[in-house]
Amino acid sequence: IQQRLVEVPVPPGNYADLTATDKRLFWVERETSLPRKASLVALEISSDRPKPKTLVEDIRGYEASADGKQLAVRKGDAFYVIPSSASAPVKLDDAKVDLSGWTCTVDPQEDWHQVFVDSWRLERDYFYDRGMQGVDWKGMLAKYLPLVSRVTTREELSDLQAQMAGELS
Repeated sequence: IQQRLVEVPVPPGNYADLTATDKRLFWVERETSLPRKASLVALEISSDRPKPKTLVEDIRGYEASADGKQLAVRKGDAFYVIPSSASAPVKLDDAKVDLSGWTCTVDPQEDWHQVFVDSWRLERDYFYDRGMQGVDWKGMLAKYLPLVSRVTTREELSDLQAQMAGELS
């Protein structure tokens, strides 16, 4: 494996989300000081001495397409699709994805119910004692699940989850 390793010629930094395509490496570079803005950086894969180039500044995240030819970039509350071969800096004017016709219906009660049941299941599956310290774990679900319908905020749901998990103490 040592013969296949290649050092990426970039200085040390706060890097995340490395993605490789046929011709480039992409990653997110975060500032080390507050407010920790993130930038999408690209580096050509070549035997020359390539220099990293910032494609888009102040992003919230990115994702490469399955074939590596497109990048979906989230900047602010908007999404942009750019070619992975784009030169730096990328102009996002024409790359914005129009989401104005989209609607998403979210039912918080339904979501909170699922989150609560999932947290119960995770405790059941990963608790260190298979016997759940003698606690009737199915009974705890029956005891606390009706309270989920009375939850009005995510914080209240977290409190309810903590109370249920506290039964194992």
